[in-house]
Amino acid sequence: MDLKYRYFKARNASIIALDRANLASREIRTLEIIQDIFSIEMLQSGGSVLDLGAGDQYLRPEFEKRDMRYTGLDIEDLDLEKDRIDSADNHYDLVVSYSVIEHLYNPQNFLSEILRVMKPGSAALIETPNWHYSFKNFYNDYTHVRPYCPDSLKSLMLNSGFSKVCAAPNLRCKPKFFYENKNSFRIAASLPFTGSASSIIPNFLKGRSIGMFVVGIKDNE
Repeated sequence: MDLKYRYFKARNASIIALDRANLASREIRTLEIIQDIFSIEMLQSGGSVLDLGAGDQYLRPEFEKRDMRYTGLDIEDLDLEKDRIDSADNHYDLVVSYSVIEHLYNPQNFLSEILRVMKPGSAALIETPNWHYSFKNFYNDYTHVRPYCPDSLKSLMLNSGFSKVCAAPNLRCKPKFFYENKNSFRIAASLPFTGSASSIIPNFLKGRSIGMFVVGIKDNE
């Protein structure tokens, strides 16, 4: 068992007792905000979603409430740096991946496989730390190997074949102003972590919002 595998299994075990239903609800409500801001349909009733880095698949019930077929894959299922996703081409209406790409030395296979399994016109959302604001503690996690900022990840995704690539801070459940403001990343990084959700958020996710969501579309073929 290598160190990265051991790390993720321990992390998943440490958060499994938390109020995962509340956490999942917050993530899906945030997806609703992001799709509205970027005018990109992601939560399609009757659609299918692939969650890469799914952990205990805590997002499954929330997607299924929206009549979406859910598939979750994690480190025990495949090596995202080299393995093929066990799915047909043009299969999923949405791909999400939270806190994965920064753990990959080479993201080429990861991104090309995401694009391959996406339906034309569908969206992929990738969440990762924003190096502009996370540089002081990014490498406190010894499994972090490759940092990104909004411009670098957008360029990477465009060069990997995605289109209409957009970025926003990884705030959860905030008014649209906080995502659309021209200083949105700076504002997000300055906001203290407060609110009723504080007790259910694991410590490694707490703090100011120093990450980003980057969304890309697969062109219609």
